Amino acid sequence: MDSFIAQTGKILNLTQSYRIPRVVHDVAMKIIGRVSNRLTKKWEPRTYAGTLKRYHDFEQVDMTKGEWLILARTRYMLNELEETLYQKGWYYKNKFKKSYEEDLYEAITDWEKLRQGASLEYNKIEKIFSFISPKNLEKEKMFGMVKDSFYNITQLKKDFGLRTDAVWYQALDDASSRKVEYIRKMRSNGEELNKKPRILLSTIHGVKGGEAQNVVLLTDLSLNTQKGYERNPDDENRLFYVGATRTKENLRKFTYYRTQRFL
Repeated sequence: MDSFIAQTGKILNLTQSYRIPRVVHDVAMKIIGRVSNRLTKKWEPRTYAGTLKRYHDFEQVDMTKGEWLILARTRYMLNELEETLYQKGWYYKNKFKKSYEEDLYEAITDWEKLRQGASLEYNKIEKIFSFISPKNLEKEKMFGMVKDSFYNITQLKKDFGLRTDAVWYQALDDASSRKVEYIRKMRSNGEELNKKPRILLSTIHGVKGGEAQNVVLLTDLSLNTQKGYERNPDDENRLFYVGATRTKENLRKFTYYRTQRFL
């Protein structure tokens, strides 16, 4: 950063943002104004006002609709937030974890297509069958299926060992009960599981270049981060500036007060 600031010559300044609303612009300028070693750059926000709200409890943030980025300084801070989303049945993804529910989402969607009369290719049937217990499926009969063929539910029941045509949470009875409960909550909430998750959990570092209608910014600092901030506050100020400016409409700030608060 110091070498960039030391450069001479013509520098192109972008003076108009087409993402940042006015109230978020005010917050962002206060944050970046704390950076002592920087090139001063003035830019204008959108005419749209946007909103800024502060919370002391993550569960108070209403994320029932819209696209969201949830940003924290370090990965471990995302874990408890993730559990809250899981309990509420909101459709999310943690950028740093593999989603083990994705195969189950697909199997549920395809099972419902089968029940409605559709025919599915072998690999989709195979995935569905992986979530069905021997109570509802004679799995050894599956070996008679042809991999390049399509099958409907009548054929599967007649020739390939399927014993049920019940709703998915009864038929797919070998799936984790915790996952089933989460998915039932999501479906009850109207979440669209055939689309990408509308809520993304990430660190601020991990989301550079990203944006969303709504951003939730956790302002806690870990002990190690706080020590680094005391030695060199510029880096943390720049980072939280990035976090605040990811939103296109609304910014939600909160802290648990378990660690040092940044904002």
